[in-house]
Amino acid sequence: MEEKREGRGCKGSKPEVAKLTFQLFKIENITVIKPPLLKIYYWEYLDIDKKLSGRQQNIEHNFIIPTSQLNSKPLKIVWWLKNMSKEKLTLQLKRIKNCDCVLKQTRVGVNQFRYLYHCPHRYLVNITQEMIVMNADDLVAMSVIAYFYLFGAYVLTFEMKASDFRKILMHFHINVVAFDPVDCILTHALIPVNIKDFQRIAQPIWICNKTMQSIQVLFKGRERGFRLINPNLVVPLLSVWPLIVEYRPSEFENHLELSLSFNNVRYKVPISCKGFLEQPEPDKEAPTYDYDCADFLYVIYPNKLVFNAEMNEEQFLMVAVHNYNQKCMDFKWQPYVHMISLYNSNNKETNPFSYVISRYFSFSFEPSEFNLKAHHSRLCVVSVRTYDKPLHFKRIPAILEVHRILDKSTQIAKQLLTEVESIDNPKWRQDSFVEHVFLHIDIKVNLPKEKPIIILPEADRQKVIIPLLVPFTKSSRMLNQDLQPGSKKDTQCITVFEKLFWEYLSKSNYMRNTSKIPTNLNYNEVINGFTTMKKGSQTSTYDVDKS
Repeated sequence: MEEKREGRGCKGSKPEVAKLTFQLFKIENITVIKPPLLKIYYWEYLDIDKKLSGRQQNIEHNFIIPTSQLNSKPLKIVWWLKNMSKEKLTLQLKRIKNCDCVLKQTRVGVNQFRYLYHCPHRYLVNITQEMIVMNADDLVAMSVIAYFYLFGAYVLTFEMKASDFRKILMHFHINVVAFDPVDCILTHALIPVNIKDFQRIAQPIWICNKTMQSIQVLFKGRERGFRLINPNLVVPLLSVWPLIVEYRPSEFENHLELSLSFNNVRYKVPISCKGFLEQPEPDKEAPTYDYDCADFLYVIYPNKLVFNAEMNEEQFLMVAVHNYNQKCMDFKWQPYVHMISLYNSNNKETNPFSYVISRYFSFSFEPSEFNLKAHHSRLCVVSVRTYDKPLHFKRIPAILEVHRILDKSTQIAKQLLTEVESIDNPKWRQDSFVEHVFLHIDIKVNLPKEKPIIILPEADRQKVIIPLLVPFTKSSRMLNQDLQPGSKKDTQCITVFEKLFWEYLSKSNYMRNTSKIPTNLNYNEVINGFTTMKKGSQTSTYDVDKS
């Protein structure tokens, strides 16, 4: 009977709930194939690792793809999934319909019809794999391809079911525009600034031009402590350009508003900035390494450089460029000719393969052009020179162009037959450009450190010799001549400032009895008092302690 009672348990006791344990996997890295922007713009929304490492059975996350131009090239992003557990893990993916498209009767054969969805949105985001199987410590690639053939903003949802009974809903946000100058602004929040620094710090607002022609925009800002350095900005085609601002926040939370003019039409651009007293937590940073794959053959390691320099300083860092292709390729660091003509047009000594913003910073590459054989690497030195301006620039895109090497006959044909047009499109008409690779650079120029003023107590003050010297006057020379031959003379260097300072004090009306003040006293005699003078002195006896 007792055993039966123990088996049944008490009526008031609660049944024990088994704790769910899930297999751990994460998105370790991403590879963006021929990206129009830096890798950080795609990685900053991949903060799903915190949710995957928790004990939630149903996970939901939003992935935002940067705004793209209508009918632009498809964007391919490779997600590198890693199984962190010691067991086999299976992932199944399927698309979930969340649009208003309805079934339509569709002919599928001779006198055969079916009701099918003719949804134009389903191909905006495409995931090639429907099932992913990962063994212990496996690293598997999952390809996500985004197409930009429909105008507007859309949300596509994919469901991922894991073998550990977890469900992950992934919402892909995609925005396709014709052209909107407000969507060209990539920076919506300035870098946080220390409120203790009583000086404005220069930083960029990045403007992206994804069209095939240059655009000219005009910015205006009327906020206190906010200054635009280059408000009239010309952004070349398919490039990213900085709008340089100098700002010092007055509060912890600041909301600014810029006025943007394009083709005589004004737009309002909200910008936020935070101030801090203690250094905040760093932002989510992308991995500094890239995995090579069939579509990503040219790798820069590390893909990000951080320079923390002082004013008027030059620093050097190195990167390695590796060629995973089977052919020898030509590499060139992209020259910033427009940037030089905009900011530093009078400087004739500027390196054509350098990124220069006059009065702020400049960085150059050595070597600026080189060839790489198949599966070979080359080291490049990146040198940065700063000036007398405090600044904090993040997400500077340095571009390495990859070109195919043309044979000699093709080069001769390009030189001699450029004006000839052929029907069969000969080889010399092809461009040598293949793709470009980004190098992410961050630069911070610190404010000069202020030396603290140390006030010593009276006991220690007597031990310190203060180098305040007396100028050469007639009376001081006479005192030196009247010294005893066995005494030591004080050999002191007298500066122009000290001479003018003592002459000013001797003629000043702020001191009592200026006519009786001797000018032949040294610093210690002035401080301690001097009551007796020699008879041969030109000045009368005067006690500085008496009123």
